[in-house]
Amino acid sequence: MNKSRVARDLWRKVFNDNLINLSDGDARKGVVRDFLNDPINKKAGWKSKDARFFRLGFQKVAKENNFNVMSIGVAPTPSRSKTQKGTMNMNVKTKQKNPVPMGDSIKPPTEQEKKSGRPIPTTPQL
Repeated sequence: MNKSRVARDLWRKVFNDNLINLSDGDARKGVVRDFLNDPINKKAGWKSKDARFFRLGFQKVAKENNFNVMSIGVAPTPSRSKTQKGTMNMNVKTKQKNPVPMGDSIKPPTEQEKKSGRPIPTTPQL
């Protein structure tokens, strides 16, 4: 049994039969909850943590039907890179640009700049 395929087939049925309002998040969660709570599906090996297949399947089927999920406020689901216990790999993406190295931006003062500026006062002058 391929859980991803079953999840996509369920969403295809929802899309084609127009069973729920797709912009209603509670209705989408209800479809998944009803599927996972069905005794037949529990007996087949579906658990509550398998809801991730439905999140990914919804995006795939929406793309097949030329439906933009961002228009109803559904954020993209991050793909899971590792599911093994005890590993800690982090995929970090930042919007910060790399700063310019400080050594290139600081230039020694030229002769004109040295002459035009006042001398730095010493402690007795203060």
